[in-house]
Amino acid sequence: MLRFLVNIRDIFTATIIILLLHIAALISLVKAALGKVFEYIFKLLLLIIFIILLGVSAFNPKYVQSWNDIKETWASFVDLVLYFDYQELAQWYRAALSKDEKEAKIDS
Repeated sequence: MLRFLVNIRDIFTATIIILLLHIAALISLVKAALGKVFEYIFKLLLLIIFIILLGVSAFNPKYVQSWNDIKETWASFVDLVLYFDYQELAQWYRAALSKDEKEAKIDS
């Protein structure tokens, strides 16, 4: 009788663990799907901004003369916005500020 109760307890525990693992997998799957959805929405917004920038000739015309040039510029634009690193931003600011300081010293 005691062995039977221990087996039932083990089955119950295993069932709960399996259910929890399935719930965790479902949550991570939903999270990944939502992340992809938001990424596509963000890329759509970037595309709209990119088209507006192309329309107002914000890009140098020699870089957007052909369809391949536009595709390369688009890929560079997406890489810049989506995969921009905070360390790169800090280095850019540091370089820009040091350039301004050098120019101020030269002008003085």
